[in-house]
Amino acid sequence: MRLFIAVEIGSEARGKIGESMERLKGMGFGARFVEQDKLHITLKFLGDVKDGQLKGLCEDVGDVVKKHSCFSFTLGGVGYFGKRNDIRVVWVDVKDGAERLQNLMREVQERLNYVRKDEHEPVPHLTIARVRHAPENAGLADELEKLGDVKFGEVRVKEVKIKSSVLTGKGPVYSDYKSFSLRED
Repeated sequence: MRLFIAVEIGSEARGKIGESMERLKGMGFGARFVEQDKLHITLKFLGDVKDGQLKGLCEDVGDVVKKHSCFSFTLGGVGYFGKRNDIRVVWVDVKDGAERLQNLMREVQERLNYVRKDEHEPVPHLTIARVRHAPENAGLADELEKLGDVKFGEVRVKEVKIKSSVLTGKGPVYSDYKSFSLRED
Protein backbone atom coordinates (compact mmCIF):
# COMPACT_ATOMS: atom_id res chain seq x y z
CA MET A 1 0.00 0.00 0.00
CA ARG A 2 1.39 3.41 -1.01
CA LEU A 3 1.07 5.82 1.94
CA PHE A 4 1.90 9.34 3.06
CA ILE A 5 1.30 11.38 6.21
CA ALA A 6 -0.55 14.66 5.64
CA VAL A 7 -2.29 17.71 7.01
CA GLU A 8 -5.28 18.86 5.00
CA ILE A 9 -6.23 22.47 4.41
CA GLY A 10 -9.65 24.10 4.65
CA SER A 11 -11.96 24.96 1.80
CA GLU A 12 -11.37 28.73 2.01
CA ALA A 13 -7.58 28.45 1.52
CA ARG A 14 -8.11 25.69 -1.05
CA GLY A 15 -10.41 27.96 -3.06
CA LYS A 16 -8.00 30.90 -3.02
CA ILE A 17 -5.09 28.69 -4.05
CA GLY A 18 -7.28 27.23 -6.79
CA GLU A 19 -7.86 30.72 -8.21
CA SER A 20 -4.10 31.29 -8.52
CA MET A 21 -3.63 27.84 -10.04
CA GLU A 22 -6.31 28.56 -12.65
CA ARG A 23 -4.57 31.83 -13.53
CA LEU A 24 -1.28 29.99 -14.05
CA LYS A 25 -2.96 27.16 -16.00
CA GLY A 26 -4.51 29.73 -18.33
CA MET A 27 -1.04 30.99 -19.26
CA GLY A 28 -0.13 27.68 -20.90
CA PHE A 29 2.87 26.68 -18.82
CA GLY A 30 4.09 23.09 -19.17
CA ALA A 31 3.08 21.91 -15.72
CA ARG A 32 0.90 19.26 -14.13
CA PHE A 33 -1.22 21.02 -11.50
CA VAL A 34 -2.51 19.26 -8.41
CA GLU A 35 -6.28 18.95 -8.44
CA GLN A 36 -7.78 21.46 -6.05
CA ASP A 37 -9.55 18.81 -3.94
CA LYS A 38 -6.23 16.99 -3.44
CA LEU A 39 -4.27 19.94 -2.02
CA HIS A 40 -2.54 19.01 1.26
CA ILE A 41 0.75 19.38 3.10
CA THR A 42 2.81 16.21 3.17
CA LEU A 43 4.55 15.62 6.49
CA LYS A 44 6.26 12.48 5.22
CA PHE A 45 6.00 10.37 2.09
CA LEU A 46 6.28 6.68 2.97
CA GLY A 47 5.88 4.97 -0.40
CA ASP A 48 4.95 1.30 -0.51
CA VAL A 49 4.33 -0.06 2.97
CA LYS A 50 3.88 -3.76 3.71
CA ASP A 51 0.75 -4.88 5.57
CA GLY A 52 2.95 -6.17 8.40
CA GLN A 53 4.23 -2.64 9.05
CA LEU A 54 0.83 -0.93 9.29
CA LYS A 55 0.04 -1.58 12.96
CA GLY A 56 3.42 -0.31 14.18
CA LEU A 57 3.32 2.62 11.78
CA CYS A 58 -0.10 3.70 13.08
CA GLU A 59 1.06 3.39 16.68
CA ASP A 60 4.15 5.50 15.92
CA VAL A 61 2.18 8.25 14.18
CA GLY A 62 -0.34 8.26 17.04
CA ASP A 63 2.47 8.56 19.61
CA VAL A 64 3.93 11.59 17.82
CA VAL A 65 0.62 13.35 17.18
CA LYS A 66 -0.68 13.02 20.74
CA LYS A 67 2.31 15.06 21.98
CA HIS A 68 1.14 18.07 19.92
CA SER A 69 -1.74 20.42 20.58
CA CYS A 70 -3.84 21.99 17.83
CA PHE A 71 -2.23 24.96 16.11
CA SER A 72 -2.66 27.29 13.15
CA PHE A 73 -0.49 28.53 10.32
CA THR A 74 -1.06 30.79 7.37
CA LEU A 75 -0.52 30.08 3.70
CA GLY A 76 0.80 32.85 1.51
CA GLY A 77 3.08 33.47 -1.40
CA VAL A 78 4.15 31.15 -4.16
CA GLY A 79 7.66 29.84 -4.72
CA TYR A 80 9.49 27.05 -6.48
CA PHE A 81 12.14 24.37 -6.17
CA GLY A 82 14.78 24.33 -8.89
CA LYS A 83 16.60 27.04 -10.75
CA ARG A 84 14.87 30.10 -12.16
CA ASN A 85 15.25 28.74 -15.71
CA ASP A 86 14.56 25.12 -14.66
CA ILE A 87 11.68 25.13 -12.16
CA ARG A 88 10.73 21.63 -11.00
CA VAL A 89 8.00 22.17 -8.37
CA VAL A 90 5.71 25.13 -7.66
CA TRP A 91 4.53 25.50 -4.07
CA VAL A 92 2.62 27.70 -1.66
CA ASP A 93 4.60 28.88 1.35
CA VAL A 94 3.73 28.25 4.98
CA LYS A 95 4.03 31.51 6.92
CA ASP A 96 3.03 32.31 10.51
CA GLY A 97 3.07 29.07 12.50
CA ALA A 98 5.54 27.35 10.17
CA GLU A 99 7.84 26.41 13.06
CA ARG A 100 5.10 24.35 14.77
CA LEU A 101 4.38 22.56 11.50
CA GLN A 102 8.09 22.00 10.90
CA ASN A 103 8.51 20.50 14.39
CA LEU A 104 5.62 18.12 13.76
CA MET A 105 7.11 17.19 10.36
CA ARG A 106 10.53 16.59 11.88
CA GLU A 107 9.17 14.34 14.62
CA VAL A 108 7.06 12.32 12.19
CA GLN A 109 10.01 11.94 9.81
CA GLU A 110 12.44 10.89 12.55
CA ARG A 111 9.99 8.41 14.10
CA LEU A 112 9.25 6.77 10.74
CA ASN A 113 12.79 6.64 9.35
CA TYR A 114 12.58 2.84 9.53
CA VAL A 115 9.97 2.96 6.74
CA ARG A 116 11.76 5.48 4.53
CA LYS A 117 14.67 7.72 5.49
CA ASP A 118 14.48 11.40 4.55
CA GLU A 119 17.71 13.00 3.35
CA HIS A 120 16.79 16.65 3.93
CA GLU A 121 15.55 18.90 6.71
CA PRO A 122 11.76 19.28 6.35
CA VAL A 123 10.56 22.39 4.52
CA PRO A 124 6.85 23.07 5.13
CA HIS A 125 5.16 23.81 1.80
CA LEU A 126 2.08 22.90 -0.22
CA THR A 127 2.86 21.59 -3.71
CA ILE A 128 0.55 22.97 -6.39
CA ALA A 129 2.34 21.89 -9.60
CA ARG A 130 5.12 19.75 -11.01
CA VAL A 131 6.85 21.37 -13.97
CA ARG A 132 8.42 19.72 -16.98
CA HIS A 133 11.31 21.35 -18.74
CA ALA A 134 9.72 22.97 -21.76
CA PRO A 135 10.16 26.13 -23.86
CA GLU A 136 6.71 27.43 -22.86
CA ASN A 137 7.94 27.84 -19.27
CA ALA A 138 10.28 30.77 -20.04
CA GLY A 139 8.18 33.32 -18.14
CA LEU A 140 7.06 31.08 -15.28
CA ALA A 141 9.47 32.50 -12.67
CA ASP A 142 8.27 36.05 -13.45
CA GLU A 143 4.63 35.03 -12.97
CA LEU A 144 5.40 33.22 -9.72
CA GLU A 145 7.17 36.29 -8.37
CA LYS A 146 3.95 38.26 -8.91
CA LEU A 147 2.25 35.83 -6.50
CA GLY A 148 4.90 36.28 -3.82
CA ASP A 149 2.69 38.36 -1.51
CA VAL A 150 -0.69 36.69 -2.09
CA LYS A 151 -2.40 35.58 1.12
CA PHE A 152 -4.37 32.33 0.93
CA GLY A 153 -5.64 32.14 4.48
CA GLU A 154 -5.22 30.39 7.79
CA VAL A 155 -5.21 26.64 8.37
CA ARG A 156 -6.16 25.17 11.74
CA VAL A 157 -4.43 21.83 12.31
CA LYS A 158 -6.61 19.54 14.40
CA GLU A 159 -5.63 16.20 12.92
CA VAL A 160 -2.97 14.36 10.98
CA LYS A 161 -3.91 11.68 8.46
CA ILE A 162 -2.27 8.63 7.02
CA LYS A 163 -3.47 8.66 3.43
CA SER A 164 -3.21 6.03 0.74
CA SER A 165 -2.44 6.86 -2.86
CA VAL A 166 -3.32 4.75 -5.87
CA LEU A 167 -1.78 5.91 -9.14
CA THR A 168 -4.12 5.80 -12.14
CA GLY A 169 -3.95 7.02 -15.71
CA LYS A 170 -5.90 10.10 -14.63
CA GLY A 171 -3.61 10.87 -11.69
CA PRO A 172 -3.50 9.75 -8.07
CA VAL A 173 -6.58 8.77 -6.11
CA TYR A 174 -6.23 9.56 -2.40
CA SER A 175 -8.18 8.08 0.47
CA ASP A 176 -7.91 8.38 4.22
CA TYR A 177 -6.40 5.32 5.89
CA LYS A 178 -6.37 6.59 9.49
CA SER A 179 -6.75 9.93 11.30
CA PHE A 180 -5.10 11.12 14.52
CA SER A 181 -6.39 14.08 16.52
CA LEU A 182 -4.05 16.63 18.07
CA ARG A 183 -4.66 17.62 21.69
CA GLU A 184 -7.25 20.34 22.35
CA ASP A 185 -5.35 22.32 25.02
